[in-house]
Amino acid sequence: MTQKIIFFITLLLFIASVHMAAAANRTALVIGNSAYKSIDPLQNPVNDATDMKAALEKLGFEVILRTNADRSRIRNAVRIFGDKIKQGGVGLFYYAGHGVQVDGTNFMVPVGVDIKRKYDIEDQGLKMMYVLGAMEEANNKLNIIILDACRDNPFRSFSGRGSARGLARMDAPTGSIIAYATAPGRKAADGVGRNGTYTAQLLKNLENPVLSVQEMLNQTGLDVMRATNNDQVPWISSTPVEKYFLAGGTKEVESERKAIAPAIPSPKDTWKDPVTGMEFVWVPKGCFRMGQSKAEKQYLIKEAGKETYNKFYDDELPRHETCVDGFWAAKTEVTKGQFRQFINQTGYKTDADKKGKAYISNKETDWKWKELPGYNWEKTGYSQDDAHPVVCVSWNDAKEFIKWLSTKTGQNFALPTEAQWAYAARGGTDFMRFWGTNVAEACKYANVADKDNWNSSFPCSDGYQYTSPVGTFRVNPFGLYDMLGNVWEWCEDVYDKNAYSKHDRNNPVITSGGDSRVNRGGSWSNIPSLVRAANRNWYSADIRFSYIGFRLCLSRVRQ
Repeated sequence: MTQKIIFFITLLLFIASVHMAAAANRTALVIGNSAYKSIDPLQNPVNDATDMKAALEKLGFEVILRTNADRSRIRNAVRIFGDKIKQGGVGLFYYAGHGVQVDGTNFMVPVGVDIKRKYDIEDQGLKMMYVLGAMEEANNKLNIIILDACRDNPFRSFSGRGSARGLARMDAPTGSIIAYATAPGRKAADGVGRNGTYTAQLLKNLENPVLSVQEMLNQTGLDVMRATNNDQVPWISSTPVEKYFLAGGTKEVESERKAIAPAIPSPKDTWKDPVTGMEFVWVPKGCFRMGQSKAEKQYLIKEAGKETYNKFYDDELPRHETCVDGFWAAKTEVTKGQFRQFINQTGYKTDADKKGKAYISNKETDWKWKELPGYNWEKTGYSQDDAHPVVCVSWNDAKEFIKWLSTKTGQNFALPTEAQWAYAARGGTDFMRFWGTNVAEACKYANVADKDNWNSSFPCSDGYQYTSPVGTFRVNPFGLYDMLGNVWEWCEDVYDKNAYSKHDRNNPVITSGGDSRVNRGGSWSNIPSLVRAANRNWYSADIRFSYIGFRLCLSRVRQ
């Protein structure tokens, strides 16, 4: 009972920190224009604006949303926005749509324009300085301007002298940060999925509780560069502003020579392994209901049928209270680049190397899982770079990586126990998936079997057929990426169908009774019934699949 009380106190303090960050007035004006008629329409801005509204509202913003807005509606919205931010606090302006510069002046392009000549732009467009003027007049604490508006010039037929590609650089007014989707004078990609390239990465980072606004925008820029192979380089203009957190705060402490963790960690504290650069976040101690709920059981029987349920899903019962001590969890799965570092330094031969084969599923196998020669962590059956999670690695391989990194750092790394993993995956929630009950929301939060690539899929598009770079999707409430989807993750436990009947209440782990090991979380190829916090899976310790990887944890950082 005492531990339960401590957990709820910790959770309340965590929630209070977020609310304190949002205690000051927060107002956002969000505009997304897609439905242009006389110029090229755009696929994503309305989606971008709608998703930004939802994300900002979670962060305590009052959001004024305008989509497919003409000049009059935008001007009216700016006036309303300006009046609200005069009351103080933080103002945020987000615009997605066509933007153009003429003679060094940036213009938003409203819906409904009929621009035939360069001078029509000034008459029918709306200067971005109109918004900055409203912010300057308000003289409030902090203003954030985000412009995903540097699409290709829609007025190419008369874009000669005075009209340039992309947007011109604007100096940020005092107390302001201006973030551009790409560098001044360059164009930004509209994106191939639900969101534009820049906004997709922005949404992933926006709710991260360990990043300040400045760090969040910088990380978004790095993610865009990585996603576009440096073809799109975002830009930030800012006056000096105090560190400010949209989603709480952090006490991250690092030095260039040695990563130092807080002596008494708190939720959202982070630590970086100095050897691989792997980042960890502190997961606070707590108790939760481990296993499948009654509603979940009904859902699974309806989706899969009673026979399939009894064969694959009844090992998630009985549901039981489980408590875990606080621990450091890697923010992301181990990457191919980090695993390569281990291989290069040790010469280790993985189980796939020793056996000369691994299990893959692609066009070569007619999309069936087959064990084929020549495949391993480097050759996975699909395209990967070093930012993707390492796959085709066995439980044995994961343990060897851990042994190497522990020796190199003097730390005591481990695979998470099944209880630690389940607790971290839920992120303090009690849903099947940490983001809620709507399966159509999955592609904002996880790389799963989506409707573009797989049958029996989630009803959304995530932009990836196979693995995605780690950390591509939105973070969970504990600050962890890809706990669901992307790749299955090995756990420490021996698999036991009846484990939940044998668990101790505190820090349970099953270490004997079989040869198979647990893996959790689902992957890029899995349907909704498999991508759940409660779902359990298992394989022998030497199996190598191109949808299985791993994540590290440790109980404390030795200074």
